[in-house]
Amino acid sequence: MLLTINWQLKKDLFKAIALLVCSLLILPLSGSTSQKDPFAVRAKLLLEQFTTTKVKTRKKQYSKYAFWYAQALFYNGEIDRARNVVDLAHQRIFEDYSFYYWGAIDTYFRWKHLYTEAQKTKAKELLLTANIYDTGKTENHRIMLAVTRFLAAEEWPDRTFAGNYSSQDPTGKEQILKIMSEFVSQGMVEHDSPVYHAMYLGAFRTLADFGKDREIKQKAKIIFEWLLINPSGEWLEGHWAASSLRKFPYVHRQNQYGAGQYGLWLFFGGKKPRSFSVEAAYAVQHAVANYRIPKIIKNIARSRQKPYIHRAYDRWGGVSNDRFFKTTYMTPYGAIYSQFEEIGDRLSWSKQGHRWGIVWTKSQQNSIFWATHPKKGVKADRKTRGITDYEQVLQHNKTIVGVYNIPAADPYKYIIGKTPQGFTDYIDRSDRGEIYLDYGTVKIGLCLFTIGPNGERIGFDWSAKDIQFQGPRSIPSGQLKVGLVVVAAFRGEFASLQEFAEALNFQKRIEDREIIAEHPRIQYTDLEGNLLDLKFDRHLKVNDRDLDTQSWPLIENPWTEYPQKGNLKLTFNNRVRQYIFEGDRWQIRTFQQPN
Repeated sequence: MLLTINWQLKKDLFKAIALLVCSLLILPLSGSTSQKDPFAVRAKLLLEQFTTTKVKTRKKQYSKYAFWYAQALFYNGEIDRARNVVDLAHQRIFEDYSFYYWGAIDTYFRWKHLYTEAQKTKAKELLLTANIYDTGKTENHRIMLAVTRFLAAEEWPDRTFAGNYSSQDPTGKEQILKIMSEFVSQGMVEHDSPVYHAMYLGAFRTLADFGKDREIKQKAKIIFEWLLINPSGEWLEGHWAASSLRKFPYVHRQNQYGAGQYGLWLFFGGKKPRSFSVEAAYAVQHAVANYRIPKIIKNIARSRQKPYIHRAYDRWGGVSNDRFFKTTYMTPYGAIYSQFEEIGDRLSWSKQGHRWGIVWTKSQQNSIFWATHPKKGVKADRKTRGITDYEQVLQHNKTIVGVYNIPAADPYKYIIGKTPQGFTDYIDRSDRGEIYLDYGTVKIGLCLFTIGPNGERIGFDWSAKDIQFQGPRSIPSGQLKVGLVVVAAFRGEFASLQEFAEALNFQKRIEDREIIAEHPRIQYTDLEGNLLDLKFDRHLKVNDRDLDTQSWPLIENPWTEYPQKGNLKLTFNNRVRQYIFEGDRWQIRTFQQPN
C-alpha cells in the first residue's frame, strides 16, 4: 500500500511536515504568551505586513527587499509563496550589490532547510560566481559585502570564488575585525542614521547567527548589542533625538520611521509606525531571529521619567577624520540635541548631515524643529538639506547658540528652517528675528538674525501658516554672518507662551556686538544663569570654560559609562552589564551590585 501511494499524496505529506517544522521554529512568537510579550506583539504586526502585502515584482528595486519578504512568508508558514519569491529574487540581481547579496546569504542560512534543492544550488552559484565583493562605496556597503563574502567562504571553504573582498583580504575577515575594533574605540561612522543603522544592525545579526570563526562570532554578538546600546539613550517613543551624518527625511512625525528606526521600534517599543514602508523589511530579520534584547538595554531605552543629559562621540573616516561631539537633553515630553565638531576641522562629507533639532511627543503632525545652512539648495535636492562648515553651534542643557559665517562665494545666502504646524499658540516677532511656538509638550523660542548697517537686528519673514522660514530678510553684500539662539521648555515649566518669551528676553540676554566681526561671536545668558559663548573657529565656552573634547565620552547618560578607548558599563537599579573590549576575546560580564 505504501508503495502505491501517488505523487500528489507524497507532495501533500511533505508540505504538512514542512509546515509542522516551521510551526515549531516559530514557537517563541506563538501561543498565549506572545500576547504578553511586547516584542512578540510588535514582531507579529511587522511580519503580517510582509506576509499579506503582494510583492511588486515589476518595481526596479524589487530584489533589494524580496529576500526579506520571503523570510516573513517562510516564518508564517507560507512556504510555496516564499519559494516563489526566492526564485524571483534569484533571477533578478539588484545592481546595488551589497543589499542584494547580504539579503541572499542571510535568507539562505536562515531558511535553507525549507529551500528546494534547486534553490540551494542557485544560491550557492550566485555567491560563488559573484565578482562584486570589492564594490562597496560606503561603510555600510563594505560591511554588508565583507559579511557576505566571509560567511560564503566559511560555508564552502574548498570552492574557488570568482571575486574576493580585496586582494589583501580575500574573505573580508580583516575588514570585519577592523570595523568592529574601530566602532568600540572611536564610535560609529555613519552615526545615528535613521536609515543606514538598519544595515549595520542587520549585517552583524547575520554574522552573529551564522559565523563559525570563534573570534568573529563572539565579537559580532557584542557589536550587535553595542549597536542597540548606542541609540538607547536617545530614543523617545519613536523619535531618535540625535544629530546624524546621514538623516532623511528631515521633516517627519514621531512615528514616521526610516529603515533604521523600524528595528529600534521592534526592540525598544514606542509609538506604532504610522505605516510600514518597504524599508521596514530590514526589521523582518530581527522578528524571525531567536535573539532577544537584554532587559537592561530595553530599560535604558524606555526610562524617561526624569530629564537627563546624554553625551556621545562619533567620527567619520577619510582624509579629514571628522569628529562629532554630541549632546541630547532628554525629557519625557521631548528633547533638544546638537553636535559640534572640532574647531577649525573642515567637514569631509555632509550633504545628508543633521546638526541640531528639537523633537516632541503627543503630536499627530510633524514634530521636529530645526534650521541649517544647506549643503544643497531646495531645488538641487528636495530630499536633503545637509550641513556646512559655515555653521557652528554650542549646546548647554535646553539652549543652543550658533553663528553662521557664510562666504561671499557660497550660492546659498540664507538659513533655512522648519516650523511644523500643530502649535496651539505663537508669538511672531520675526521682523527682528524672533518667533515663539507652543506645541503643548514643548515651547520653542528662536532668535535668528544678522546686524544691519545701523546696528539693528534684521530678522526674517514668517507667518503662522508657514511651515518653512528662510532668512535673514535682507543681507549685506559679501559674506553673510548670522546669530542663532534656540531654547526649548518642556511641559510644566511655563504657564504661558508669553511668560516663556519674557523669560528668554532675547533683546537683552543676547550679546550681538561681534556677530558681523571677522570671526562672528554670540553670547547668551540662559534661563539658569549660564553664559554660553561661541566665537566662530575660535572657541566654545560655557561660563568661561572651554569644552573639553579630550574627555568627551563615547556614551554617557545616567545608566551608561563609556569613556573614549575604554570599556562599556551599563547600570540600571542594581543590575550591571559590562562589555570588556580587550584582546581577541571580548567579554560580557553581568552581576548585581549590593544594595
